[in-house]
Amino acid sequence: MPGLDKFSDFQYLTRDIKLTGPEELLNEAVSHNYLIGDMLTGRESDHIFRGGTKITERIQARDNNSFRTYKPNDELNPTAADTVRRINANWRFTVGGYAWNDNEILLNEGDPNRYGDLKYDYEQGAMTSIVNGMEGLLFNQASQTDMEADAGETPYSIPTFITEETTGYTAGLSTIMGLAPSSEPWWDNQRAGYDASDAETADNKTNIFSAFDIVMRKVRFQMINIAQMRKYWEDDNLRKMRIVTNGNGRDIFMRMLRAKNYLLRAVGTDGQDAAYPDPRYDGYPVQWVEKLDTAALFGSTYNSLASSFNANGSMATGYPRFYFLNMKYLFPVFHNQKYFDQVMRDGGARQPFTHVMWIDTYYNLVCRSRRRQGIVYPSQA
Repeated sequence: MPGLDKFSDFQYLTRDIKLTGPEELLNEAVSHNYLIGDMLTGRESDHIFRGGTKITERIQARDNNSFRTYKPNDELNPTAADTVRRINANWRFTVGGYAWNDNEILLNEGDPNRYGDLKYDYEQGAMTSIVNGMEGLLFNQASQTDMEADAGETPYSIPTFITEETTGYTAGLSTIMGLAPSSEPWWDNQRAGYDASDAETADNKTNIFSAFDIVMRKVRFQMINIAQMRKYWEDDNLRKMRIVTNGNGRDIFMRMLRAKNYLLRAVGTDGQDAAYPDPRYDGYPVQWVEKLDTAALFGSTYNSLASSFNANGSMATGYPRFYFLNMKYLFPVFHNQKYFDQVMRDGGARQPFTHVMWIDTYYNLVCRSRRRQGIVYPSQA
């Protein structure tokens, strides 16, 4: 631990002139927006907190094909069919933390003119790092060895479950949560392509709006309106649907709204405001996700349109993707004993006044239904 006179955080936070209170430390390390919080909001605790050696779900993959017509006195053969499939996700382990020295904390707390609370600053820095890290992992490039394999290290990402590849796999994958779309065709997301050369052309059948129409139709599943049957159907009202894209995608979407603003005025305005502060499609927000501006999602082995991504794998300007996320079925699951679990360690006999707080989390991103997720992507240049 450096001496107090060389410890820069200590020096900055104990100045004798301050503009705000010690707990009001401006946090400029944050992202513009966070999806992970939206995924958790309003969810039952037993959905997001689990135990066990793996995260496991069982899904009714098909009906049992028992329905038939018959005539009186026909012999009926009972049906025994395997209709359930199991999906699995391994726990992935993340950690963040911070260290402090009793001397610096005591001197900081004892300074009536301190600029800020040093221990709070350390905690804030660690928690911001953890949340930023988890958010960043949401848009990692899919990987069989890092995400799918038991010995992997990285949690699943959204592009693992939602791909523009018509095979249902992102390049390099052979299974997703243990299931192969090649043998289980229902285990695939919805998709529709647009022509990048006509992406913004009004009322064109190959523009972005037309692709939105197709995907929204495909991700919507209505509950049966028969009282005796309703308990067997999933109640999905799309309340947790979000459409996310990069900055360029949102800019294009805004331009398309403005081009039609004599029809598509922002709610509550007189049509003279050039901005649409809360742009929506079919009532669902179209949100900018900062990570998608730089995320390296594509590679040379992908079947994606080559001109639609940069050399570093990020989306090229004019070729945005729009991810339709039904977060009722796509969300992080945390181990019920390791949810931001704080574990303190000290420096032992040689450094008894030095301490470390580790913040340990076991979790993974899971998808219970891929067919309720979708993507709009550039399929033509």
